[in-house]
Amino acid sequence: MKMKMALTTAAVQVASSSPLGRAPSRFSPSSMKTRSFQDLSIEISSQPLVSPSGRFSGLSHRRPSPTAINLNCHGLAQRNDKSPATYDNPKSSILIQEENQRLNDSERGVITAFVDESKRPRRQRPPNLVIPQTSTSVAPFVKLEEELHKEMYGQGRNYSVACKKGRREVMEDAFRATTDISGNSTTAFFGVFDGHGGRMAADFAAERLGQYIVDELGQGEGDLEKAVRTAYLTTDEAFSKKKISSGACCVTTLIRDGRMVVANAGDCRAVLSRNGIAEALTCDHRLEREDERQRIQDLGGYVDCHNGVWRAQGVLAVSRSIGDIHMKEWLSAEPEMKKLNITSDCEFLILASDGLWDKVSNEEAVAIARPFCVEKEETTTRLCERSLMAACRKLVEVAVSRGSKDDVTVMIADLVNFSS
Repeated sequence: MKMKMALTTAAVQVASSSPLGRAPSRFSPSSMKTRSFQDLSIEISSQPLVSPSGRFSGLSHRRPSPTAINLNCHGLAQRNDKSPATYDNPKSSILIQEENQRLNDSERGVITAFVDESKRPRRQRPPNLVIPQTSTSVAPFVKLEEELHKEMYGQGRNYSVACKKGRREVMEDAFRATTDISGNSTTAFFGVFDGHGGRMAADFAAERLGQYIVDELGQGEGDLEKAVRTAYLTTDEAFSKKKISSGACCVTTLIRDGRMVVANAGDCRAVLSRNGIAEALTCDHRLEREDERQRIQDLGGYVDCHNGVWRAQGVLAVSRSIGDIHMKEWLSAEPEMKKLNITSDCEFLILASDGLWDKVSNEEAVAIARPFCVEKEETTTRLCERSLMAACRKLVEVAVSRGSKDDVTVMIADLVNFSS
């Protein structure tokens, strides 16, 4: 309760020797209003201020006014007579008198009004404060910083890979490399997967697609193209059952006994260096392709061009992918494939997501990577792996320096050891 008192006299003294003033036992703070009489005004806040001791905040005791104030539950009532203040509840005055007797001399300059216990506003317990658990160490913040600028590298026998996260919160690219399949050094699987709408589809495809191919081959399937096609469709069907609205573009290569099958669904790309000449082994599934636009329209979908970008149903810029269950009526997981023999002029194969190809042409990619790779036969195997890694990192660096905001994943496979 906040009160403001104004007197016309030049000086105001506290009458410490006068009897303690009395206050009513019942009142409704919300119903109180401001009344002015003579030269004295009292403002009473509509919100009670409850002190820690359980009493209402006191008022400084001033010189008695010729006008008495009667506080009751119905508001402020002005009395023009000079009779003492009356109380609606006699019991309350007894409580006040008893409390006043307990006050020491230093407190007698303060009028303290007590309210009947049954009428006093109650303090309510605040809700429990839930404090999230945080670490006081620096490590979590360092890890967060690493996530914001995430780079991943990997290498193995005859391949290396480098990844750099773009401006998204999560890296949506994934990759897979498996060599010496079933103990056969001439059999290998390489793949790059570019997710959209999250990384779930990319992770799923990276984990399952190569395994489905191996399973097909293990069942005696000698047709490599058929095994790859079946694996793509099986991966798409298995992921669609999860009812997750995520998708992934894929580019893969299966190598076996000097033969290679390159497949893609989406805009990830495979480029071969044949004696230093760039040769694209895949064709991007984007809606700039008239045949892809026509295929979607024949299925009852529509495509439109906005700001120079063609999109299916106004959403996706690719026409084929793994997943994308909400677009499955029009998008296809059917891969396009190319089969060729690995000859002595086949130097290396670049598999990359569109984060690279949107900024670096096929010819530039081969020209940048080749100096790191062509002299590898004159070095040790370890130096060869380092050369492949240096080539991958250089391509990622060039794409980023040219303004790529997308995730960038580059994998280079050395084909010399797989040639027939």
